[in-house]
Amino acid sequence: MKFQKILKYVLISAALIFYLFIGINKSGLFDEDEAYYSEVAREMVETGNFVVPHFNYLPFLHKPALYYWFISLNYKVFGVSEFSARSPSVVFIVILLAITYISISRIFNRSTALMAAVILITNIEMMVISKAATMDALLMLLISGSMFCYLEAYFSEDKRYYTGFYVFSALAVLTKGPSGILIPGLVVFFFLAFSRQLSKFKEMNLLKGTTIFLGICLPWYIIVTVFTKGDFAKDFFLYHNIARFSSSFEGHSGNIFYYVVVILFGFYPWSAFLPSSIFRSIKKDRKLFFILLWAAVPFMFFTLAQTKLPNYIVPSFVPMSILVANWWNEYTTKDRNFTIDVKTSLIILFSVALVFCIIFGFNEQLINIAKSNFDNPFLTQDISFGLAPVILSIFLVLLMVSTYFCFKKDLKTYSFVLIVLVMFCFNFVMAEYVIPKGWLYVQGGVHELSMDLKNAGDDSSIIVYALQQPSIVFYSQRKIKFISPEEEARFGLIIENNKIDGRKVYIVTKSPLVAGLLPYGVSVIKNAGGYSLLSN
Repeated sequence: MKFQKILKYVLISAALIFYLFIGINKSGLFDEDEAYYSEVAREMVETGNFVVPHFNYLPFLHKPALYYWFISLNYKVFGVSEFSARSPSVVFIVILLAITYISISRIFNRSTALMAAVILITNIEMMVISKAATMDALLMLLISGSMFCYLEAYFSEDKRYYTGFYVFSALAVLTKGPSGILIPGLVVFFFLAFSRQLSKFKEMNLLKGTTIFLGICLPWYIIVTVFTKGDFAKDFFLYHNIARFSSSFEGHSGNIFYYVVVILFGFYPWSAFLPSSIFRSIKKDRKLFFILLWAAVPFMFFTLAQTKLPNYIVPSFVPMSILVANWWNEYTTKDRNFTIDVKTSLIILFSVALVFCIIFGFNEQLINIAKSNFDNPFLTQDISFGLAPVILSIFLVLLMVSTYFCFKKDLKTYSFVLIVLVMFCFNFVMAEYVIPKGWLYVQGGVHELSMDLKNAGDDSSIIVYALQQPSIVFYSQRKIKFISPEEEARFGLIIENNKIDGRKVYIVTKSPLVAGLLPYGVSVIKNAGGYSLLSN
């Protein structure tokens, strides 16, 4: 029996690792976040400056340094590559799944814990987050760690876990800033306030906790502020936190339903069961109430923020997975009337699946509409995803039919297992084929030209004209001059100075803009994917 148990865990672990690493190295880095973060870590390794983040060899004060340190370590061990940049996210997600399973097993039961972990890893957005060179996986892990520590401390009355709450929160602040403590802090505050137990704050030993918290995160903040002569404090806190919260940046805005849509499609297929899960959790017990608040606080916080992006809401995905897992555990083990729950869930499941099927079925027509209305360079190519949209639609039809059949026949456990299997196949095709194919069309041309620039002479100048694609810096591993069309005088001056010095100038731009640059004495040496490389 012991050997069989070990073998079971080995097989489960192997399947999980295989699933998480699918497609991780099939595409290059996506602009902008993946390229920014990966290049910052690369420059840390190259320059030896692990205190002040740099991009394009200039201070990059958008985020704290913890995540960059993890990628830098990977670069040291495995070399600079997409795999090295992305694999830390896989490790973070594996750890997150482990602590979710262990904590929920202790707080609820093993069945709910296992389903929570499975739900967390099989939704659509997590398929992307778990393989991306972004901070989201690490932030999820750290915020979840602080929440699980608080749950253990409160419900088991083992006050040692409060230390874990402060440690994880401090590391979250070192990852992405104030949200690392604001989200856990607000969850705890509202939980105690609604429970009329604000006096419980005394148990948390706030003085000791604040000392631990500041001892971990404050030294780096002080050092980087001193090294940048105060620029970090102004740029990071005033611009990238307060200003982003109070006003929309770079067109990333949305109405109050923005994150409802993100959850509906990003947390699919489990979003179909979320309304029933929430309804059955309200006023049930304090544990579920805490989980509900944990899901609600990031949702409300980022809904109020004026700058919105789909990945901002991921701290809610762990508690949402727990809520849905609790619903499934009750549905499969208790003799209660779940008729309304099932009907509601099926309506949402079918509706979202149909929207996906329409998008997949009319993908060529949608691409042609995009070509007619947008001037993105990559849209000048012939774009086709082959049979992949058809295969994905077939999986969704199977999902609808099999789920309906299992619910109809009261095959409760089978319905959960079938949803998981279908999503495994769906996400496999997305990660192994669709996302890499999409990257090839969207960024393949830029990548090809960037690799050519890597081999340019060290004394040459490189200009990226009317583009803001940080992946060019990562792949060329050169300092780039980013010039906008409004900087015509500067552009001409750089060309003229290099001509006088007898040095080469390389220019990357959108192909439609080439005609306007030819009078400067440059010519096209290569075209790729709607982009052009010019030189004097």
